[in-house]
Amino acid sequence: MLDLGALALPPPLFLRPERADDLPLLRILFAYSRLRSLGMADHAQLTPEWESLLGQQFAAQQAHYANAFGELQKLVLCRQADQTNRYEIGRVYLALEGRRVHLVDITLLSEWQNRGWGSAVINALQQFCRAQGYDISLQVDVSNPAFQLYQRLGFEVETEAHDGFYHHMAWYA
Repeated sequence: MLDLGALALPPPLFLRPERADDLPLLRILFAYSRLRSLGMADHAQLTPEWESLLGQQFAAQQAHYANAFGELQKLVLCRQADQTNRYEIGRVYLALEGRRVHLVDITLLSEWQNRGWGSAVINALQQFCRAQGYDISLQVDVSNPAFQLYQRLGFEVETEAHDGFYHHMAWYA
């Protein structure tokens, strides 16, 4: 497990461990990202069949993460609005693999995107990893607009999308 106490996110952002009562948020984040990858923007008008399918895919993703990553750190990204109000706005999943931190997932709710907060999380992770001597790896869907973001943040393509779906990228400390 990573000791993320030194991960310096800019206010008003902070990370906390995922809890059982985060399940509704996690399902919404999954549905949003899955629908976006399918070119479907509006999940407000999903049929019960689509909701069932997304629920099954969410469960499969969670099972895959549990099997694929021994010590997965599941974190919820929060925004502190004022002294009493905070908003859960996303999730960040990390796995330590030797001297490399694998950014398994970073997803923000659509209404909190394009504000620089995903970049802020990744920048803080890069500073943390640089100080600890860790590299960072990730996979990104070839159609995901975040691919350009990762390139701007210094990630390099390690492996082209031979499977047609994902680029494997790395950032070196």
